Formats: sequence, C-alpha cells, structure tokens
Amino acid sequence: MKKYLLIVMMSISATGMLSAQGNTPAPVKKDEKKPPQKSLPSLSLGAGVLSFHGNVGKGSASSFSSIRAGYQFSVEQRLARMIGISLQAAMGKLSKGNRSVDPTMNQNFENSFMQFGLGLAFHFDNDAIMPADYPVAPYIFTGFNYFMGSIATDSTDANSNKYYYWDDGSIRDLPQVAGNEFIANYMKRDYTYETALADVTTFSIPVGLGFKLKVHKNIEATINFAWHITMSPTLDNSDDGKNDPFMFNFVTLKYNFGRSKSSEEKDRYSNVDWNAIMNMDEDADGVEDAKDYCQGTDKGIKVDGKGCPPDKDEDGVPDHKDKEPNSKKGIAVDESGVMLTDARIAELERLKDSLSNVREQVVVQNPTTETLKEIDKQIVEQKKTNETQLGVTSKLPEEFKSADSNKDGVISSSEINGVIDMFFDGSGDYTVEKIHRLIDFFFEQ
Repeated sequence: MKKYLLIVMMSISATGMLSAQGNTPAPVKKDEKKPPQKSLPSLSLGAGVLSFHGNVGKGSASSFSSIRAGYQFSVEQRLARMIGISLQAAMGKLSKGNRSVDPTMNQNFENSFMQFGLGLAFHFDNDAIMPADYPVAPYIFTGFNYFMGSIATDSTDANSNKYYYWDDGSIRDLPQVAGNEFIANYMKRDYTYETALADVTTFSIPVGLGFKLKVHKNIEATINFAWHITMSPTLDNSDDGKNDPFMFNFVTLKYNFGRSKSSEEKDRYSNVDWNAIMNMDEDADGVEDAKDYCQGTDKGIKVDGKGCPPDKDEDGVPDHKDKEPNSKKGIAVDESGVMLTDARIAELERLKDSLSNVREQVVVQNPTTETLKEIDKQIVEQKKTNETQLGVTSKLPEEFKSADSNKDGVISSSEINGVIDMFFDGSGDYTVEKIHRLIDFFFEQ
C-alpha cells in the first residue's frame, strides 16, 4: 500500500497539486499499546515571609517588625498533567502588636507554629491550556492543614523588668499611679517574646496563586502568594469571635524527578555504543564526523580543524581537485573548479527543465512502479553524462542527504519510499511538506 501511496504522491506533485496540499496535516498514527509511563513526584523547598491579619494589630500600619520568616516543604505528585496532589509542611512565626495611648489596648504576641497536611494544585501548563514545556506558567492551589502553635508575649525587658504602658504613649518601669511620674524610668521594648501565654491547635485552608519558572529540564523556581484561612480566633491569644487569617508569600526551588521509563525504553538503546558513534570518522581525515564540515574528503589529503581541505580561491572545489585554483570569487564553477560560461549554464538549466517536465508527464500518463524505476535509471545516466561530458556534479541539498540511503548522491524512488515508511513508523524528521519537496527534487535531478 505504501508503494501505491508513493505513486499517488508522485502523481499529485507532477500535476501541480502540491500548493493546494501544502497545509495538509500529517496523518494521525494509530495508538500503539505501550506500557504507560509513571509520573514521578517532585520535591520543593522554600522560604518566605508571614504576616498576621487577625484581631491584635488590626487597623495598625504594617511594619517590618511584625513580618516573620516562614519555611515550606512539599512532595507533589502530578496526575494527568493538570492536577497536583501534595504532602506539605510549613513552619514559622506570626507576630503583631497594638500600640495605643489607652494602656489596656497595648498587646503584642508571637506565635511559633508548625502545620502539615494535604495540598491540591491545578497546573495550567498541561498541553490543553498551555504547552507543557512553556518556560513560565501559573498555577492555583489550596489544601487542608493541621496547625499547631505556641503563643508568647513580650512583657518584660532583658532584666525581667515589667513593661507598664502609660496614657501618654510611653513605656515605663512603674505603673501609672500618682507620684510615679517623677520616679518611673522610660523603657523600650526588646521584642523578645519571653512570656508563654497559651498553645493553640486548629486547621487552616490555604488559597493561593503561584508562578513557576523552568530553569532546567528538572528544576523549577516558583513564587507563591497564599492566604491562609484558619478555624480559630485565638492565634493571637485574643478572642474577638472572628477567625484569624494570615498571609504566606514564599519562593521555592523545585526538583522534578521526571517520568520513569518503561523496561522497553530502557532496553531500546542498551546495546548502543554511544562513544563509538560520537567518535566516528567516516572519511578518516582525523576530524570526527560530528565536527566535520566537509564529509567524504579523499584519503591522504590534509584538512583543517573543521575537516575541510585547502581551497585557496574559495570556490567550493578543494585545491587538489581544482583545475583553475585562482578563480575569481563569486564565479560559478564546475566539479573541477573551471568557470562555467553563461552559455553552459543556460544549457544545463534547459536540460534540467526539459527532463523535469518529461518525467512529470510520464508519471501522470503511466503511474506504475515500472515508470518510477525507468526514471531512476534516467537520473543515474544523466548524472554520469553531466560528470563525464560536462564536468558537473550535482550536489544534494542538505535537507535531503538523510534520504540518500546508499550515499550515491541521487534520490531514487525506492529511497523516497523508504522515507514514507519511516514517516508512518513515526521515525525520521520528514513531514508531509518535506516529502513533497523531496518528490519535486526527484523530478528535477
């Protein structure tokens, strides 16, 4: 069937239908039954800042003194690209204080806590909304955590002297009673929370937005903004009947362990000697093929670091083959480096166009495998004539060299058939458009 398809494609190209088919999508390959790949989890470590938004300190201007450090750890498993389920833990401190001329309104606290639980994330880089390999991608997340905190307050200085708040806004070492205004010393808080108040346990629900930056195949940096809704009004040791929320903004470094390979994939290249492939030197010129810009150099010819022999006039013909080693730059030359005259170039173009038209008409009139084999013979004979009588050797375009399986410098119908086979097998880099270009080149050889 593939050979018949080859003939059909040849006929389509020959009758000028290529332009109408230029945007034809590649056929969808039938699903192959392969062992599904298992997605491996990812590990993230992060740090950020915590800010309290409960009763104590409510309405006061935010200050750096109330911001505390927080740390985050999670292990996430992606499901179906979109959903991430994680085990997560966080620890840090929440702190805030009231400062008022009303002595009864001066409160401060610090809550040292740890929480752990389950997380749920929706990732937008799921190949449905955004490409999975997009370098920057957002995600939203929530969860359910168990919160354990220990509350303390700063009520004394380093010498255990108690703070007394006076209605003039000052802090002194004696209570505000008659006579003490003359003997009480002024104090400043040391922000050391030495006096334990209470322990609190509750649940919290984070609701957040994050952005990931993919810095490596397996490494991501993320920035996260999470509002934590708690089920307790006493995280600050002050019960106003309203639950105390807090904000946790943090960055993480995340390592994705990737996907595990099936046993079939692991064994597929187990016997391949990659070192031998990387060190191949087909023309034995001392330059590895991977670094050789001039493949197929004749044996015994000295080459430079790129594997190319000397070419003094830079006409594309190396000096040891160049019969006119001092050709002017930009002048068209033949295989031997001899300048091509305008008449000779025109003759070659005329022959090429004539042969191309004849071959296209033959395929349309008689689309059989025998016709293609006959054209193959004509191409080989024409190549020999060009070399022996005209001194011209045609070169394959770089994009079609992989199709020339026998390395003879000619694209045959059987080699096009081989490319089509690879296309349907899912191997090679030939698309429908590239195959059409290869067929056009086949007629023009």
